[in-house]
Amino acid sequence: MGGMAATNAGGILAFRNGVMRHQILGLEAVLPDGRVMSDLTQVVKVSAGPDLKHLFIGAEGALGFITRLVVKLDSLRPARASAIVGVKDARSALDIASRLSGRPGIVLEAAEMMWPLFTIATADEQKFDLSWLSAGAASFIVEVSASSEDEARQQLEAGLAELWDEADVRGCIVAQSAEQGRRIWALREESFFVPKLHRHVLEFDISIPPASLDRYVAQLGDRLLALAPGISLYVYGHIADGNLHIAVASNSTMLDERQVEGALYRGIAEIGGSFSAEHGVGFKKRHGYETFADEVKRSLALQIKRELDPGNLFNPGKVPFA
Repeated sequence: MGGMAATNAGGILAFRNGVMRHQILGLEAVLPDGRVMSDLTQVVKVSAGPDLKHLFIGAEGALGFITRLVVKLDSLRPARASAIVGVKDARSALDIASRLSGRPGIVLEAAEMMWPLFTIATADEQKFDLSWLSAGAASFIVEVSASSEDEARQQLEAGLAELWDEADVRGCIVAQSAEQGRRIWALREESFFVPKLHRHVLEFDISIPPASLDRYVAQLGDRLLALAPGISLYVYGHIADGNLHIAVASNSTMLDERQVEGALYRGIAEIGGSFSAEHGVGFKKRHGYETFADEVKRSLALQIKRELDPGNLFNPGKVPFA
């Protein structure tokens, strides 16, 4: 839990519940000089000066070691139904998610999209039949909950039927059993196959405002092809909050990580996104942080670090603000 707070972890529920920062009510942390900052409040409304617990959330251990947390919990809703839907683009998938989330009697639990190349590759890896999916379509996995599994499935089927033409749905399977639902979700969750297909692979985790997803992915593909021919772009992720997982792969060209980073991160800040979404900075994103993070923000982070930890005892050299 401390590690999740220190990296401000997120996931498929972030669009509805927020990331780790939004779940934390109170926090205790040990400072480099041995003092303990204890702010273990259990209420949402606190306006008693600066909310210093947020200094430690996302700081990756550089400012203090988190030792205790007070977190909000949501009740688990086990009565669920899931479907995989063929879509033209992210805009169509987001429209489906919005329409389903406004449907009475159900709660939207997950909204995950896989762009066409990823869809085809993961289905091939898992021997999942895609004959129902229109050629060139992306795939969108959606899950809802209700008072019972039958109700969730019926409402999901009815909701998709109502918006089928308007959302330009390009094929669909609504899971009729727990096993079929597991197989659908495995397409998204068992996503570690790309290195088996390519000699050179670089992986990234970014956030883009949802309305800009289609434009960003299209422009990124053009930028990568301009670097070298034969580059493959695998894209999937939590589209309801704009979090994309991206694998850039090649069999013929040794990828230049700095050039690929430049292609991915260019313009992200200007459209309100982030070069690092849910996995922190650490070693891997040091160059991205030093190159694309706001200069004043970086300077302030170092000032706070030097004030709290002048001896650089905590996590030295592991993050660019330590």
